[in-house]
Amino acid sequence: MQRQPDSTSQLTYQPVLQQSLSQICGTGLYIAFTILITLIYMSADIDIGADKPAYELLFSYLSNDMGVPTGFERVEPAFLAFTWLMAKLTNSTDFYFCLIFASVFLGLTCQTGKQSALLRDRFYLVILWLSFPFFYSLSINVLRQGIALVFVVYALDAEMSRRKYRSLALLALGMMFHFSTAIFMRS
Repeated sequence: MQRQPDSTSQLTYQPVLQQSLSQICGTGLYIAFTILITLIYMSADIDIGADKPAYELLFSYLSNDMGVPTGFERVEPAFLAFTWLMAKLTNSTDFYFCLIFASVFLGLTCQTGKQSALLRDRFYLVILWLSFPFFYSLSINVLRQGIALVFVVYALDAEMSRRKYRSLALLALGMMFHFSTAIFMRS
């Protein structure tokens, strides 16, 4: 004797399947967009600003174990550590700048770890990313601010989710990339 499929169970699986396919398509488009803008950044002949040669010098000094060059003593410690690590992993300054660019984009627009609905909305986050000069004014100072802003966005999310200590820790980490993050600290 064959068992007849339950029509109600088929109806409940269909919306779940559609939702799953929708999430997969959305994630696929997000990954494709990320790859596309990173490739555009890598292939474009963009002068990253007047300070690009200075930061290439910093990268070169750190990759050749020559210490920190004069004038970079006041650069934030986490940024120096990040630059040192990248200098040990690769000799390519283009890859280094590209990694910073991609980190800022992914850090601002990725939904991972964010609790609030506003900061999980990818469309809103891409608009947020486009509203700052991280894409069209690729000065390394602006990119350092971008890295710090990633921590600020996660700190705001933690604050909206009532996780005050996590918020403060994230702001402190952001300050290690750019001291201007201190303006978001509250008493």
